[in-house]
Amino acid sequence: MKKLGGSVEGGWLTFGEYDYVIICRLPNQVSAAAFAVAVAAGGAVGSGKTTPLLTFEEGLKAMRQAGRSGYRPPR
Repeated sequence: MKKLGGSVEGGWLTFGEYDYVIICRLPNQVSAAAFAVAVAAGGAVGSGKTTPLLTFEEGLKAMRQAGRSGYRPPR
């Protein structure tokens, strides 16, 4: 994780689809993808899921951009 410029924020055991959740902070999505690929290639983890998280500020910025995108659903 450190070699990718990241850190582990915390980890928890879970019930359900996955046995644990680890929250990591990485500098960008490419580093997050590199970490996911490295873990998968190692073979010790049966399955995993990477979910990018947004801060509230980033979420609001995304919503503002969406409002200005001009997208209209097909009719």
